[in-house]
Amino acid sequence: QAALAPMLLDGVAAAYTADPRRRDALAKEARGERPERPNQFLRGGLYGLANIYRAAGINDYDWRVFGPDLREREWEYFSFEPTEQTPRDKGDRYRAVTWPAGMEDWRAPGFDGGAAGWKHGLPPFGQLDGALAPLSESCSAEFCGCSALPRTLWEHEVLMLRGTFEVPPLEPDKRYRIVIGGSAHVAAGDGFALYLDGQLAAESTAGVGRRQGGQPRGGHLHADLRAPFEDGKVTIALHSFLRYNNPRGPIPPRGHLSVWIEEAAIPPVPVDGR
Repeated sequence: QAALAPMLLDGVAAAYTADPRRRDALAKEARGERPERPNQFLRGGLYGLANIYRAAGINDYDWRVFGPDLREREWEYFSFEPTEQTPRDKGDRYRAVTWPAGMEDWRAPGFDGGAAGWKHGLPPFGQLDGALAPLSESCSAEFCGCSALPRTLWEHEVLMLRGTFEVPPLEPDKRYRIVIGGSAHVAAGDGFALYLDGQLAAESTAGVGRRQGGQPRGGHLHADLRAPFEDGKVTIALHSFLRYNNPRGPIPPRGHLSVWIEEAAIPPVPVDGR
């Protein structure tokens, strides 16, 4: 590895960042700008660059948990069956639904979950055919975690989560992302919407399709999403849906959900386009 490092860094990494097909996208990603085609998956061009550094024995640009590990913090939650029903035998479940009475502002920082009948629970939130059971016995992906035993039952089709957490300051030379775990495999989970202080930060109208599995889901904290963190605390809210089918047809209901924030140093890229 020591012998290969100069070739990887001076050759492969330099060619990777200089390639005109990805140079502008890398610079925008390093500056925290939104990509032209955002999606639910969290691997961009910097993922490939960090892999080159890792092959050279440099792990400085790996993702690490930022602030409190929200997988160990208590969340407020509410689960319900929406009035807007669709066939469960095929297709994604994500859709516009009517929130329960008195919960129209549930994503806002000032919402009183206790007064609205919300409960408290520890993640992962989940179920497999109505029981507290992991979705997979073999998943070892750190960005998924669907092999963990759920600690709180995901009772009905729609799950709403919210919590206000103290967080350290965001550093300008770091990038940040919110990972939504438990559904990194094909048809393991469904669409979601993620909010920061009531502002929509990331959304996916579909679950993980064929040939899309095995990569983290969630949303990057682009430059225009950092304001909610400036006062040292942030309200994170999200909702998702149970899954009732896969490409082969109907399956027992299943869902698995956890949330946490990660940070990573930015690898060297030609941010000025040169």
